[in-house]
Amino acid sequence: MSTTVIALYAAIVATGGFCWQVYSYLRSEQARQAESATKIDVDVRMGMAATEPPLEIITVKVINHSRHAVKLTGVSFWHQDKPGYELVSFAFAFSRGLPQTIEPHDAGEVMFNSSQLRSGEDSLDVYGPVIALAKLSTGDVFESPSIQLLRQAE
Repeated sequence: MSTTVIALYAAIVATGGFCWQVYSYLRSEQARQAESATKIDVDVRMGMAATEPPLEIITVKVINHSRHAVKLTGVSFWHQDKPGYELVSFAFAFSRGLPQTIEPHDAGEVMFNSSQLRSGEDSLDVYGPVIALAKLSTGDVFESPSIQLLRQAE
């Protein structure tokens, strides 16, 4: 074999090895970023608490699908009549309040006294679309899907 063929073979193998190293690095970096990403779902529901007398509550559940704990520092609702404004309440019922640390693959809940959210000038209309907001200590904000908590009687 000539030295040219051996040199060409060595150059091809070295280039292939280099390309494989770049590809492996990019894949591992992509996986590392996906692993460290914060994945949160927010769900809002309305129900009755088994108290005497029964208490109507609105529950915001924050589900942490991440591989790290998150700190929930705020829960509010988009104001239905004033775009860009939030409806904030401290009328917690039965929940630990805020802040809450939510461990990986776990959930936290904040329960509100519905009658206090539904009264006053800036009240929550449970017959209209409701979107809850969950705020983390990192500054990230996650929204629930829009949901109508109650339907009007026909």
